[in-house]
Amino acid sequence: PAQNYPTSTWKTHVYIATKNQQPAGKVIVPTATANPTPQEISAATCNLSDFIYFKLDAAAADYLNIEDATQGIKASAGDLAILVAMHVTTKEISNWTWQTFFWAPDPKNPPFPSNSVAASLRPSQLQGAASHYAVSTAYAMVRPNQPIVGGTNKGVTPVIGYNPFLEPGLGQLNGPLPNFPNKLSPAIQWGMQSNCMSCHALASYPGNPPYTADQYISMDDPIFKGAVQLDFAWSLQGNIIPVNASAQPASKK
Repeated sequence: PAQNYPTSTWKTHVYIATKNQQPAGKVIVPTATANPTPQEISAATCNLSDFIYFKLDAAAADYLNIEDATQGIKASAGDLAILVAMHVTTKEISNWTWQTFFWAPDPKNPPFPSNSVAASLRPSQLQGAASHYAVSTAYAMVRPNQPIVGGTNKGVTPVIGYNPFLEPGLGQLNGPLPNFPNKLSPAIQWGMQSNCMSCHALASYPGNPPYTADQYISMDDPIFKGAVQLDFAWSLQGNIIPVNASAQPASKK
C-alpha cells in the first residue's frame, strides 16, 4: 500500500563481501527477517564489485562530514562510498527528461517502479556493477501527455517515477497536512506515488514551495503567483543565498 516508507523501515537487507569472495553470477536473495540465519546471510551476501564505489580520501571524508553533519554518520579516510541511487536529468525537452537509477539485487527482475521490460532494454555493453542498477523514467507527468500550460488532470492516468532510496521517505506530499491538494486524485499523496517531473515543476523562489506526488502541473498554475520559476531545478532553490541588507556596502554620499 502507498505509505511513508523510508529505508530505515525496510524489511530486507543484503550483505557486502568487501573482498569479493562470492562467486560470479550468484543469485542474491535478500534477508527478510530481523534475525537471519547464517544460511540466509550467506544467500544475501553480494560482492563489493556488484556496486559502483570508491574509497574516501581525507578530503572526501572531511567534505562528507560537513555536508552530512546532521545525519549522525562520521566518515573517515579509507571508508568505502557505495552508490545505491542517483537521479539524472537532461533538458532534451521543455520539461526536461527524468531518469532515476537504483541498485537492485536481481538486475533482471528489478522492483517497482522499474520492471523486467526496462531491464530487458539494457544494452549488451552494460556489464559488471553498472548492470546492477535498475531504472525508472518520467518523461511525462500523466498519460496521455499534457501541454506545458493549459493541460488537465481529468481523463488521464498517473505516470509513477521515483527512486526507492529517496522519495518514499518524504512522507505525505499532498492532502490536508501540507495543504496542497492533488488535482489528479486525493489518493495520490505519498512519495512512493511521485513523479520527478511533477515535483520539480514546483521549483520556485521565494517562499517554501511544496513537493508533490504525481499530478499534472501547468506552468502557469496560480501557485507560481509572485514567485520566480526555476526551470525545474530544486538545486537552484536549495542553493540561493538570501541577500542580507545589513551586509551591503554603504551607499556613496
